[in-house]
Amino acid sequence: VLEKIVKGVEAFGFSSQGWIESPIKGAEGNTEFLVCFCRRAQQEP
Repeated sequence: VLEKIVKGVEAFGFSSQGWIESPIKGAEGNTEFLVCFCRRAQQEP
């Protein structure tokens, strides 16, 4: 699931700088992740 989300965000011009597992579990005990994205520089036409 994480890879699918990262690829989806990258399709909008962002680059993943890395991710970590959140130290806080979700409401139902599920594992959450924090991802750092940076906008890629736009290329001149």
